[in-house]
Amino acid sequence: MNILHNGKTIKHLSFDDAQLTIRELNMIVHHLIQQGQVVKTITIDGIDVTGTFDAYIKEHHDRIQTIGIESVSPDEMMASIYDETIDYLQRVHQSTETLSDLFYGQIDQEAWNLLSQLAEGLNNAVQLLQMIAEHRKTQVSDTAFAEEVTLFINSVEAHVADINEAIEDYDTVEIGDILKYELGSTISKILAFMKTRVQ
Repeated sequence: MNILHNGKTIKHLSFDDAQLTIRELNMIVHHLIQQGQVVKTITIDGIDVTGTFDAYIKEHHDRIQTIGIESVSPDEMMASIYDETIDYLQRVHQSTETLSDLFYGQIDQEAWNLLSQLAEGLNNAVQLLQMIAEHRKTQVSDTAFAEEVTLFINSVEAHVADINEAIEDYDTVEIGDILKYELGSTISKILAFMKTRVQ
């Protein structure tokens, strides 16, 4: 079997013992990490086995032909996360538009479920933004990004508090207004800021 790193063959193994193959793969992954690489995926014959490769190797050892390891530098990983966060925030922004309309009419369980999913999405976005801000602050001394993220988080927290108050009052029109005009605007601002920043 061949072991490839970022598409290039780095080793050929001919072990009969699955444990020796697992040990060798662990040593290669450890070496990559020591070199400052972030292992993104491990595939075996095209199947993603990241995090579970040892069990897969034990079960399929005699049939394995190729093990692929994909890795990137931390900066490449953060650039990818940055782009993915922009895409994610765009989807969250679109959902505020769609969701707000549901609160102007007859409210059903779906609207409440989607509101819960939006809250989860906002939480994920905040975590991603905090990670990016910390990286940018330490790697490129970009404190402006961290400040913008803090403003975004503060705004989101205020909007969530207002939504919670409107939920307690069962003021669904107010929920719709906050989603459409206030929260949507806050997300638009961070998106515009991110799109103008050099990664």
